[in-house]
Amino acid sequence: KIDSRHLGGYKMLEVKEALGILRVDETGSGMKHAMSVLGQVVSTEKPGTELYSVAAVEVSKLYYANGEVGKALHTSLTALVQDSNNKELKKEVSRLLGAHEQLVEAVLSMLESTSGAAASLAFIGNTLKEYSHIPQARIFLGKSVVSSNLEAQYVLGYVHLLELNREYTEALRECSKFCSKNSAFSISLNNFSVSCAQVGSIIDAALNKSSAQSNNYGSPLYRVETIQDDKDVRLCKVSVKKSEEWETLGLETIPKPIKKIVQ
Repeated sequence: KIDSRHLGGYKMLEVKEALGILRVDETGSGMKHAMSVLGQVVSTEKPGTELYSVAAVEVSKLYYANGEVGKALHTSLTALVQDSNNKELKKEVSRLLGAHEQLVEAVLSMLESTSGAAASLAFIGNTLKEYSHIPQARIFLGKSVVSSNLEAQYVLGYVHLLELNREYTEALRECSKFCSKNSAFSISLNNFSVSCAQVGSIIDAALNKSSAQSNNYGSPLYRVETIQDDKDVRLCKVSVKKSEEWETLGLETIPKPIKKIVQ
């Protein structure tokens, strides 16, 4: 009889032995033995433990190899909920969602109807982003913004992804929506205050909205231009209108687009 204090270690050895056999014989008896051992762990152990997570990753892969994609995601996602920092689980869930559009729709349908949906959607989105599944990450992070009703942390996460994907115009649009909804928000630095309304007017100018629209915020008129310096570097120039003249507020280098390599 095994001492209960060492039972977890013994089960881990069983799991590793089953995985070793599976690596040698990925079909037939090897797969059956691995599924028996790993399945037992997943059905009896508590999610969140190292043993459960190790087994869940492998069971997910076995389900997938057997064409049972839904079961694969259910197994790995259930484990990830209780072990959210586990890299192998995050990688497995990302692999499945990145490869199967129907799984994305299924997870969205499940999460959008739950309480705390915004946090769950953002977590899945950031997990997908971490493993470079950008189109799928964009969907989840975009839904988190809608679900949270434009909460700052979710807007920021979505905008960062859009910047990463070089969707600068769309990123500015999201910022504009946030500033419009929270126009009274402001920050102060060195006795100088800047409100969301003022930032929003600059963003609107960058989006080529009319001066009349920008002036609806009750703030000064701003102008955004693309210029080039003497070294042929493209810059974004932001100016504010003072009386009849434009005063430069700042210059920012515009990143060059990545050139695609044609083979």
